[in-house]
Amino acid sequence: MRILAYIDPGAGALIWQSIIGIFVGVIFYLRRTRKWVSGIFARFLRTETKDAHVPGGLPAHKSKAEANHINA
Repeated sequence: MRILAYIDPGAGALIWQSIIGIFVGVIFYLRRTRKWVSGIFARFLRTETKDAHVPGGLPAHKSKAEANHINA
């Protein structure tokens, strides 16, 4: 038995456009979901120590030059 199939160029273009659109949509969805999940984990795993700030109200990571500029 021989089957002949014909796809209209307009229908073929519509099928390809749908396949590519679904693929791109899945990529963006997964990227956004991954950022959302990692943000949730980052919030729960983030810990601040009591030594995070030095006396004077400056964060511990500020350099002396930045501290002198702020205090001047």
